[in-house]
Amino acid sequence: MEELIRIAEERGIDVEDLIINASSGIDPLEGVEDEDGTRQEIFN
Repeated sequence: MEELIRIAEERGIDVEDLIINASSGIDPLEGVEDEDGTRQEIFN
């Protein structure tokens, strides 16, 4: 989990959105939205 948060922060991904997506059942491998609304994959 700590590594996932570190990677998200390094890429400018909102960690709060990442946690919400993970807890809602959305597959985090599909990506999350950056602050500007673009989608980013966590693991490339």
